[in-house]
Amino acid sequence: NEVTNPNALDSIREGSQAIFTNVAHNPTTGEVWWEGKSPKPPTDVKGWLDWTGAPLADRKDNDTAAWAHPNSRFTTTLANVPNI
Repeated sequence: NEVTNPNALDSIREGSQAIFTNVAHNPTTGEVWWEGKSPKPPTDVKGWLDWTGAPLADRKDNDTAAWAHPNSRFTTTLANVPNI
Protein backbone atom coordinates (compact mmCIF):
# COMPACT_ATOMS: atom_id res chain seq x y z
CA ASN A 1 0.00 0.00 0.00
CA GLU A 2 1.02 3.66 -0.14
CA VAL A 3 2.27 3.59 3.45
CA THR A 4 4.41 0.45 3.37
CA ASN A 5 5.70 0.63 -0.22
CA PRO A 6 4.98 3.89 -2.05
CA ASN A 7 7.66 3.19 -4.68
CA ALA A 8 5.92 -0.04 -5.70
CA LEU A 9 2.60 1.75 -6.16
CA ASP A 10 4.27 4.58 -8.06
CA SER A 11 5.83 2.03 -10.41
CA ILE A 12 2.39 0.70 -11.41
CA ARG A 13 0.70 4.06 -11.83
CA GLU A 14 -1.73 4.70 -14.68
CA GLY A 15 0.00 4.44 -18.03
CA SER A 16 2.84 2.24 -16.70
CA GLN A 17 1.65 -0.77 -18.71
CA ALA A 18 2.01 -2.97 -15.62
CA ILE A 19 0.58 -6.48 -15.81
CA PHE A 20 -1.74 -7.62 -13.01
CA THR A 21 -3.01 -11.08 -12.03
CA ASN A 22 -5.73 -12.18 -9.62
CA VAL A 23 -6.98 -8.65 -8.92
CA ALA A 24 -10.38 -6.99 -9.21
CA HIS A 25 -10.63 -5.17 -12.52
CA ASN A 26 -12.91 -2.57 -14.06
CA PRO A 27 -12.62 -3.03 -17.83
CA THR A 28 -14.50 0.20 -18.48
CA THR A 29 -12.10 2.43 -16.53
CA GLY A 30 -9.00 0.21 -16.68
CA GLU A 31 -8.64 0.35 -12.88
CA VAL A 32 -7.39 -2.54 -10.77
CA TRP A 33 -7.82 -3.13 -7.04
CA TRP A 34 -6.75 -5.66 -4.43
CA GLU A 35 -7.11 -5.88 -0.66
CA GLY A 36 -4.35 -3.75 0.79
CA LYS A 37 -4.03 -1.40 -2.18
CA SER A 38 -6.19 1.09 -0.34
CA PRO A 39 -7.99 1.03 3.01
CA LYS A 40 -11.38 0.43 1.35
CA PRO A 41 -12.44 -0.84 -2.07
CA PRO A 42 -14.18 1.50 -4.51
CA THR A 43 -17.71 2.29 -3.34
CA ASP A 44 -19.28 2.18 -6.80
CA VAL A 45 -19.10 -1.47 -7.91
CA LYS A 46 -20.62 -0.82 -11.33
CA GLY A 47 -18.40 -2.41 -13.98
CA TRP A 48 -16.07 -4.11 -11.48
CA LEU A 49 -15.21 -7.80 -11.82
CA ASP A 50 -13.68 -9.84 -9.04
CA TRP A 51 -10.55 -11.91 -9.63
CA THR A 52 -12.67 -14.77 -11.04
CA GLY A 53 -14.38 -12.47 -13.55
CA ALA A 54 -17.71 -12.36 -11.68
CA PRO A 55 -19.44 -8.96 -11.57
CA LEU A 56 -19.22 -7.39 -8.11
CA ALA A 57 -22.54 -5.63 -8.69
CA ASP A 58 -24.25 -9.05 -8.68
CA ARG A 59 -23.11 -9.87 -5.15
CA LYS A 60 -25.52 -9.80 -2.24
CA ASP A 61 -25.06 -6.96 0.28
CA ASN A 62 -23.75 -9.36 2.94
CA ASP A 63 -21.20 -11.05 0.65
CA THR A 64 -17.77 -10.56 2.21
CA ALA A 65 -15.76 -12.61 -0.29
CA ALA A 66 -12.47 -11.04 -1.32
CA TRP A 67 -12.42 -9.00 -4.49
CA ALA A 68 -8.92 -10.22 -5.29
CA HIS A 69 -7.11 -13.49 -4.68
CA PRO A 70 -4.67 -13.35 -1.72
CA ASN A 71 -1.90 -14.17 -4.20
CA SER A 72 -2.55 -11.20 -6.48
CA ARG A 73 0.58 -9.88 -8.20
CA PHE A 74 1.85 -7.27 -10.59
CA THR A 75 4.89 -6.89 -12.78
CA THR A 76 6.37 -3.80 -14.35
CA THR A 77 9.62 -2.71 -15.95
CA LEU A 78 12.48 -1.39 -13.85
CA ALA A 79 12.23 1.88 -15.76
CA ASN A 80 8.96 2.51 -13.87
CA VAL A 81 10.53 2.13 -10.41
CA PRO A 82 11.29 5.61 -9.06
CA ASN A 83 14.13 4.67 -6.69
CA ILE A 84 16.25 2.87 -9.27
